[in-house]
Amino acid sequence: MNLRAEPSSAPDAPSGERSGFFSDCLKAGILWLLAAAGLAIAWTNASQSAGKDFYQFWVFGQSANRPGINIYTSETWDRLGGEFLEKAKQSANPRLLTVAQYRRTLQAYSSPFLYALFRSFSTGNYDVDLRNYRLLMLGSLILGTVVLCRLLNYSWMVIPGLIAVLSIWFDPLTSDLFVGNVT
Repeated sequence: MNLRAEPSSAPDAPSGERSGFFSDCLKAGILWLLAAAGLAIAWTNASQSAGKDFYQFWVFGQSANRPGINIYTSETWDRLGGEFLEKAKQSANPRLLTVAQYRRTLQAYSSPFLYALFRSFSTGNYDVDLRNYRLLMLGSLILGTVVLCRLLNYSWMVIPGLIAVLSIWFDPLTSDLFVGNVT
């Protein structure tokens, strides 16, 4: 897109045609609106889920600083699953209760560093932490798309179109947002 006005000896364009700058701005605006709509659709679809995979990381993150706890034993998985199920029942949070009932027995296969990260970025409120994680995922989609498109020397006009397509029709992203996949 050329933003400089070049002197022209050509006659003025007919009144029915749009200038190149206006046309490019209109296209960019429409593409960014499509990208925003795609992100909104992805967000809406994901927010209907309780985040069953995210829950395990959240629980282990909440428990990571307890002295003497080994989150890599099946006894701990059962104990923490029951403990957090009781907490979910007391909280009266339907999303937390649903996922706690689904994940009565937890499984820890990731690194202690990942669980420590979850602990350090956790507010202790499951809904807020799940929302923040999903926002991080969507932000990563946007940043990753921008970086890859620029590395591949694609036009800036490609970026919002690609974000729109990926956020709506890319099933791995849709699935990851829905379950709160971490790994």
